Amino acid sequence: ATRLVRDASEDPASLAAGSRMVIRIMPMQSVTFASLSDLVEGAAPLISQSFGGLRTSPHRAIVEALESMKTRDEELLKTAREKAAAESGTEPGSASSVKYAVRLQRRSAAGFPKDAAVRALAALVPPQHTVSLGAPEVTILVEVFKSLCGVAVVPGYHAMHDFNLHAAAGK
Repeated sequence: ATRLVRDASEDPASLAAGSRMVIRIMPMQSVTFASLSDLVEGAAPLISQSFGGLRTSPHRAIVEALESMKTRDEELLKTAREKAAAESGTEPGSASSVKYAVRLQRRSAAGFPKDAAVRALAALVPPQHTVSLGAPEVTILVEVFKSLCGVAVVPGYHAMHDFNLHAAAGK
């Protein structure tokens, strides 16, 4: 996906830029069932790889997100607490700091807990990294399509014109 957008940006006459049928490409590194726990478990290895470790365990991140939102879903919270207690320690974080953002888009999935998902993913990122919604170096992309959820950790998301081929080609 990154190469297609770069090709469209560098050569507006290329086939990538001239596609009539494809306007936007969404990169996905992990695809899971559209549930909060599956999303966080699927995103944890990607976040660990991109940010040099995890701040907390995936299920602990869910517990923190749900508790911070004062959720009424006690069953989901109870399950997350049990799994968090069963997990061992987390990986250490790296020394360098990266500005990041979490971008979550729901399509035909109004029941998906967007705020809790964003908070849980942000809870996984080690504390030395800062949130920057205006100019992030790395973007955690989440696309929820009905019952499926795709996740990718993309450096330079805004420089890629949000993976819109027509915008990259200047059309």
